[in-house]
Amino acid sequence: RCPRAVSAFSRRARAGGGHGVAGPLGVAVGAGGVASGMGGAGARVLSRDRFPGRSLMSAFVDLPLAVSPVIVGLACVILFGRGGWFEPWFSAHGIQIIFAVPGIALATVFVTFPFVARELIPIMQEQGTIEEEAAVSLGAGGFATFLRVTLPNAKWALLSGVLLCNARAIGRVGA
Repeated sequence: RCPRAVSAFSRRARAGGGHGVAGPLGVAVGAGGVASGMGGAGARVLSRDRFPGRSLMSAFVDLPLAVSPVIVGLACVILFGRGGWFEPWFSAHGIQIIFAVPGIALATVFVTFPFVARELIPIMQEQGTIEEEAAVSLGAGGFATFLRVTLPNAKWALLSGVLLCNARAIGRVGA
């Protein structure tokens, strides 16, 4: 026999009450995927390229780790809220950011993307570019080189970063 709390939960889930869990978890997983892509691209640029402003970009990657989620929420309100900098454009196009799913997704992506980048940067710096240059010299294109050389060498760091990113995103659902 089921305990009373379990049966009440199952009745509510059958009645469509699962949206309170499925919606935020869907946003967390989606934002985790976007943040993983952004973190991977940032790691690639920071580990391989030398350019003016590299240290500024590195600081931007670290910024979400140093800033409180309350400050991130305040920045979102200042940028996208009523009277905010971008509010007239979004209102004209019928898009609501603050107190809606896009605002949750934006804040979650901002807070989580450093986890993938900071896991991948040391691995990509250590592996170097010799194997990638060899693949290119043998006729592989950029995407094939990424899939067959870079990704297999960094797969465990990428997996670790994606797991950290999604854990933070799911933990952020309640914040």
